[in-house]
Amino acid sequence: MTKERKWMRIFKILSGILMTGTVIYMLTYLILDLCMPFSAISETGDAVFYIRFWAHQAVSIIQGVGLNLYFYGNVTLLILFGKEWTALLPYRKTALFTIGTAAVALACAGLFVLLDRILVGGHGTAGNYFFPIWSVLIYAAALFALQSLGYLAGLLIRRKRPSI
Repeated sequence: MTKERKWMRIFKILSGILMTGTVIYMLTYLILDLCMPFSAISETGDAVFYIRFWAHQAVSIIQGVGLNLYFYGNVTLLILFGKEWTALLPYRKTALFTIGTAAVALACAGLFVLLDRILVGGHGTAGNYFFPIWSVLIYAAALFALQSLGYLAGLLIRRKRPSI
């Protein structure tokens, strides 16, 4: 296996962790809307409210762990292996992959909004699915900026080296 393929595999694994956490968050929210709609809170009292609250907290933690593993894993790779990374992986490929990860997260949220509206008839619940995507977009933008700075630094270092 070439080094470029090894780097891309690690990059894909980290993105898979991010997407898994995001999908678990959205799937749990959809199941909560199917099984325990907010209209049931007034009929059953506080029990449904507390179940929804704690389930939401649990999946938020899962999604947050996935997001942090994705971001800090990529930052660690940039710091530890920045010179190799910038030399082996083309900037265009990593930039497209980072943008693609954000686009897949948006598409996933859109799919769950459609499922929610079809299955539950939810009105105004799109924010529940798009809210965690804002953090994904912010982290992807920060990672993209760090990658850009890493490539720029790699180019500057290569230019300043005296030729022998």
